[in-house]
Amino acid sequence: MQDDTSQLIDFFQITSQDKANLSNLKQKIDPHLTKASTTLYQHITKHPMSASLLNDRTIEERASYQSQYWQEMVNGRIDEGFFRRAQQIGKIHNDNNIDMENYIGAYAHMISNIVSDLMTKERMRPQQMADHVSSLIKVSLLDLSQALTSYVDSQNADDMRDNALQNLRVIVNIASETNEAMITIAELSNDLNHLREQSQEIASAVEELVASVGEIARNTEGASNDAHVVEDTATAGVSAANSAVSTMTEISTTVATAGSEVGELQQAFYSINDIVKAIDDIASQTNLLALNATIESARAGEAGKGFAVVASEVKNLANQTARETENIRAQVQTLGSDIDRIVDSMQVGGRAVDEGQSIINETGQEINAIGEQIRALTGKMAEVSTI
Repeated sequence: MQDDTSQLIDFFQITSQDKANLSNLKQKIDPHLTKASTTLYQHITKHPMSASLLNDRTIEERASYQSQYWQEMVNGRIDEGFFRRAQQIGKIHNDNNIDMENYIGAYAHMISNIVSDLMTKERMRPQQMADHVSSLIKVSLLDLSQALTSYVDSQNADDMRDNALQNLRVIVNIASETNEAMITIAELSNDLNHLREQSQEIASAVEELVASVGEIARNTEGASNDAHVVEDTATAGVSAANSAVSTMTEISTTVATAGSEVGELQQAFYSINDIVKAIDDIASQTNLLALNATIESARAGEAGKGFAVVASEVKNLANQTARETENIRAQVQTLGSDIDRIVDSMQVGGRAVDEGQSIINETGQEINAIGEQIRALTGKMAEVSTI
């Protein structure tokens, strides 16, 4: 008998580690055994042929015995006493006319409940859980095989042999599916750990993004304020330029003897007026773009791509403003040359010339102020574009 039991233990590949795993599981399994054993016999009564064989009292008695038996089994003592008890349970079920297939199905249902409770209610590392459940499956299949042996011994051997083979195939399939489930659980656990790591990386990236968006908002707000100042300064420059045009018109009337030179002087001042007007238009567009940039940064869609477009346009407008300012200086130089050529013929209108020169100086100061504000705005936009 000892040799037979050793061979069966080796055949089911039950090792000393499996027995140790069962001992570790004892305290975890004990709270679930009464429920699982009761479920086994309740499942048996669902079969039409077994519905009348068990009542509530017998179910309670059988479940109590089955629970005590499992408590001894999970102690890890897989010896001759284990085999005797397993065969005795099989004989009792056969004597009570419980069909073998019915018992196998109910037994599988009980094992499923125990494993499910362990995996959902007990906290173990995935690999440790897989190892312990594997040990439990091995021993429970050995127990089931011994119960089936009692069925075979108690019934017609020839008729039961084919059924036993079929049932053993079911056992093998159950073991195979259980192992596959354990592999899947381990893989899912690894995927979950990987997902947790990715979630932490995403959280860090989101925090950095929030900080960048805040910086964008602050820089954009400063740029918007500067754009408003540009608009006010440009308006003052236009007013001064208009006054200069009026004064130069008076000079043109006074200095009638220098008609041709005065005509050239008028054209120069008209050019100045056009340039100043262009600066005014640019300032207005800059203000509008700054407003759009503020809106885009608040939305922060796709990490501020829309804002980058607006910032680029503001930069282009700032460059255009610088070129127009340079043209103003060139026109003023040309105007000075013209004034030198006609100074002799403009002595009568000297006072008007002085007044016009004063206004032109004011215009230059206002235009310079515009240039400073535009440079400040460009600096702000440059900070934004590097975020």
